[in-house]
Amino acid sequence: MLNTLSPLAEDLAGQSYASPHYLQTQRRIHSLIDRYIAVEKLHERLQYLLIQFANPQPRPWKPIDWLTINRNQIIGLDAEVFLSIEYLQNLFETTH
Repeated sequence: MLNTLSPLAEDLAGQSYASPHYLQTQRRIHSLIDRYIAVEKLHERLQYLLIQFANPQPRPWKPIDWLTINRNQIIGLDAEVFLSIEYLQNLFETTH
């Protein structure tokens, strides 16, 4: 029997569940609100936007740890397409 109470993985909204119940979903939504649209975060983003308009700079991207991505986290994209992106990313990193 599948245990739906234990998390599958962690993503930007916190712990991810195969079949989340109401409270787990609420916790994930609140986590996203706190992380991205809390007043303090929006204020920081607006300040950063003003700086970017005045002096545009590329944003640094954190390296992606492809091996830690759970198949259930791939949404809106076929796994084969995702894996081809991973392959191309790895190829690019080894040649540059």
